[in-house]
Amino acid sequence: MSTESNKTPIEQHVIDFVTALRHKNNLRQEDIAIIIGVSRSYINNIESGIKGV
Repeated sequence: MSTESNKTPIEQHVIDFVTALRHKNNLRQEDIAIIIGVSRSYINNIESGIKGV
């Protein structure tokens, strides 16, 4: 879980939380996407810290 200085603390917390939760439950990005009704690329963007998601 990387930390980049251009993210706010809350943005980094969300990134870390989503990634850790996914790994803890042995889920793929696609699994999380299906559960919450978004695309896999949306989850990837969240985990990558891409702005505007």
